[in-house]
Order: sequence, then structure tokens, then C-alpha cells
Amino acid sequence: DGRTGLIVPERDPAALAVAIRRLIEETETARRLTEAGRERVECDFDLRVNVGELRMLFEASAAR
Repeated sequence: DGRTGLIVPERDPAALAVAIRRLIEETETARRLTEAGRERVECDFDLRVNVGELRMLFEASAAR
């Protein structure tokens, strides 16, 4: 929370509204969260890396 996005409790529309308003009003916070979120996705969810890791898991499982 606050690093790559904002966490709000599920089924809490009032908390969601507060978070949305915060991002509308705090444009620098919104920009920072957007950049950090994109960086995380690009680093942690790279398709080639994930496919390679899955392949290694499948191969290790098949070798057993």
C-alpha cells in the first residue's frame, strides 16, 4: 500500500471513493504510484521470464 498502488478493504465503496479522490487530488502521488506499478509489472511479470520458470518447474516435476 502506497508503493505501487493503494489498498482498500473489499466491499467498502466509501474507502474506494476516498482512495480515488486522493489520486485525483494528489497528482504527484498518482504519478509516483503509476510509475512504480509499471516498473513492478515490467520486472516481476515478464512473459519470457515467467514461461522459463514454469518450464523449469514442469521439467523438474516430470523428472521425479
